[in-house]
Amino acid sequence: MKKYLLKALALAAIAALAVLLPGCGQSGHTVIIAGSTSVQPYAEILEEAFARLHDGEIDVQGGGSSAGITAAESGTADIGMSSRALKEAEQGLWCVEIAKDGLAVIVHPLNPVADLSLEEIRAIYCEEITNWRQLGGRDAKIHIITREDGSGSRSAFEDLVMGGKEISHRAIVQASNGAVRLLVSDDRDAIGFISLGLVEEGEKPVKALRLGGVAATRENVVSGAYTLFRPFLFVAREKPTGLAMDFIEFTLSAEGRRILTAEGLVTEDAATTPAVIDPDFDYLALFRRLEGYWNTVFEDDGTRIYGFTSFIYRDGKPGLYCGVWDGEGSDFGELIGGRNTGENTAELVFWFAEITGDGLWSPRPERTEALSLDFGGLDEGKIEIRLPWNTVWTTHTYSAATFGEAGPEIHF
Repeated sequence: MKKYLLKALALAAIAALAVLLPGCGQSGHTVIIAGSTSVQPYAEILEEAFARLHDGEIDVQGGGSSAGITAAESGTADIGMSSRALKEAEQGLWCVEIAKDGLAVIVHPLNPVADLSLEEIRAIYCEEITNWRQLGGRDAKIHIITREDGSGSRSAFEDLVMGGKEISHRAIVQASNGAVRLLVSDDRDAIGFISLGLVEEGEKPVKALRLGGVAATRENVVSGAYTLFRPFLFVAREKPTGLAMDFIEFTLSAEGRRILTAEGLVTEDAATTPAVIDPDFDYLALFRRLEGYWNTVFEDDGTRIYGFTSFIYRDGKPGLYCGVWDGEGSDFGELIGGRNTGENTAELVFWFAEITGDGLWSPRPERTEALSLDFGGLDEGKIEIRLPWNTVWTTHTYSAATFGEAGPEIHF
């Protein structure tokens, strides 16, 4: 009987969706996003998550910051990517900062040098310092690796490090962060600079140097202790519309910021901090009070119905059941803990490891997700939940009375 009820609810959601979403998505136009090779890998990750929720084609390409800005200005690209601030002549473009990125100065892991000052890095790139022995390393010539002219990484490095001095014309020039990283990982005497978020990427390790004793970490960028960072920008000839704007809004949403933060970038969203579990929190007692509470309407503009969730037990495990709108799949997040955040508020932490269908409700399988909960109205039969990982979910009211007597009986 319970399975039939679940199926009926899913079919009802699908029917409503069919009525309310007659023309979902855009067709016939591929959104082109081009530019910075520093921003590119993050845009590709965002596009993968975005594609789970939206129709339409998005093509992410590299080319460098200047090329991306030029493409946006000419209309060749719908969105340009830049890892440097706009120059005076580019100020007329529409622009939004999606995150900040630290710039890491990297060396081979076997290089004993671990800490340099800004002045020492500048001297290396000007060839005023040419041997690692001058910096406490081994007796070996320093192999300087840089990015090409027009690169956002190079522009940021010149602005933040070089102080008006020229990078040596004998430096080895590479066309991407990945190429710089690869050369440094293979050369014990090399030095280069790449996006902080890419330091841990790649088959071979590299070592990020401390700057004046300060480690190159996201936390130190946030605090301002580490000073080598630059903006990651989306630019366009004019304010985008349609699918392009949908993608930008997704990038700036809680889920977009969560993705960027997880990948090592710096966003301004405090909600992206990792979930905290209090070992003394009696989450089972609270969850027993939540069982049977349902929400069947997820709205982003007051009209669109996407599916439903419920608090349930399954196989003896408390969790959150998420019904996929197309009726062909579902997610189950097992409750693993939580913490009190106020007199009538708490945070519940779920582990999503089971994904069926298209996995719409849990964009990143095998991951913990924290849900903010306000149970101040629980005695009146209502609770409010903020679901952070999906842009179409904001704050929703759950009620055991939604389906009359059937609500509390939903139990696996």
